[in-house]
Amino acid sequence: MTAGKSFLFCLLIGAVLTDCETSNPVVSSDPIGRKEESREIGLIMEDKNPEARELRSLSRKAYLQAKNALSRGERAAARYYLKKALTGPLNRSRKVDSLSLLGDLSYLERDYEDAFRYYVESINTRGLKSEYQALSRLWLRLAEITFYYRKDSELARRYFHLVKPSELAEQEKELFPRLKKRLTWQELPPSLLGLSDGNISALEPDGDDLWIGTWNGGIARYSLAGGEAVIFREGRESLEANAVRCIEITKKRVWIGTYQGLYTYSKLNSKWQEIEHFGGANPDRVEAVKEIDGTIYVGTLGRGLWRLKNGEWEKINARGLPGKFINCLERAGNFLLIGTVRSGMVLYNIDSGSLRSFSEINPQFEAGNITMILADPADRNTVWIGTYGMGLYRWERDSNRTLHYTKETGSLSDNWVLCGVRAESGLYFGTFGGGVSHLANKSERWRTLGLREGLSSLDISAVGYSPPFIFFGTLGAGISVYHEEQGQL
Repeated sequence: MTAGKSFLFCLLIGAVLTDCETSNPVVSSDPIGRKEESREIGLIMEDKNPEARELRSLSRKAYLQAKNALSRGERAAARYYLKKALTGPLNRSRKVDSLSLLGDLSYLERDYEDAFRYYVESINTRGLKSEYQALSRLWLRLAEITFYYRKDSELARRYFHLVKPSELAEQEKELFPRLKKRLTWQELPPSLLGLSDGNISALEPDGDDLWIGTWNGGIARYSLAGGEAVIFREGRESLEANAVRCIEITKKRVWIGTYQGLYTYSKLNSKWQEIEHFGGANPDRVEAVKEIDGTIYVGTLGRGLWRLKNGEWEKINARGLPGKFINCLERAGNFLLIGTVRSGMVLYNIDSGSLRSFSEINPQFEAGNITMILADPADRNTVWIGTYGMGLYRWERDSNRTLHYTKETGSLSDNWVLCGVRAESGLYFGTFGGGVSHLANKSERWRTLGLREGLSSLDISAVGYSPPFIFFGTLGAGISVYHEEQGQL
């Protein structure tokens, strides 16, 4: 037997072996404990039924033979004696130990179904829930088997939640972070989604559906529960445009902004329709779509901002605002916030129809190219403004206070902020080149999610949230799915 295998056997039988540093382990002079031994002999002697007394004695003997076989590295013999011991009336502690050891032997022999069964039975035999919490090694093994071999991520996460890293041996501590990463992250590559393009431009959850837009591969609808994708490419019932830039979900329709105009998908009859106003021989490049109280607002690159009113499209324009090039749209109270390519952020009063530049009320705000606006749903007073190259701004509307976060201040992983979302644990901002910057709830503590943490790319172009999952669309590597609850462990 090799030194490595011998060491592993030392881990299996715990206190039975006293010298786990050598390749020739020895049997402890008191392998099962003198008090336990005396108690066991007492129970045998007190049993008035000769047959029961003999069975108990045989089970005890088989248990000891199994321990001795393990100390010599004899797996087959140990398995035989452990099974024999379990056929008789062992006390609870020995039964638990026998089941755990059988689970370990099955695990070593890659018989994962038997290992799973023995581990579960060992835990159930303990009976008291309070004792479960000390079984971190078994919970970790169950999580590993369930995830890798039973392909049940949700059950594996439930097992993993019961693991306490401080209770693990050094060898098991190496497995813990690897398994945590696999349980926290999942990749949805273009091949799995049936897409020809791994450059994700837009993500929008809608119940069980996740709508996925790409830069050059059209659009797909992915079922979160079923794990299947529907691709809309060519044909009468499909989206003909390939360069998707934005997706807006309304009660009856899905609005798709593309560089070849504006399209809608009917949820009622699954029909596609091109909006003629933005089409034609020279279609508009639609960059943003937002629905507010039944009114659709459309931002374009080159033809400014439009809204659909009483079945007619009308342009929104005053004093040269918001300009011709619109990047993003967001609602905050009775204002439509407009992110532009050159003129910073513009405020449109939905009630009065007036337009005002954000720099008028915040002269210190100098960013011109606004890539992302997020009205914080957890704090209606706060608006987050992402820029192309100048970091992230936090605008507190009531006090009109503006805070600036950048890579240089140690807040962001990169100054090119492309997308953002509010989730259960805080705010997540996708950057161009720096992965994801996360700001925890009620704190100023920032952390970075990058390749080491599980992202498939550092270029995050879109984000969507459907609890407990956050979907990070990347440039080139499809979608990285983050299980937020698991990631907070």
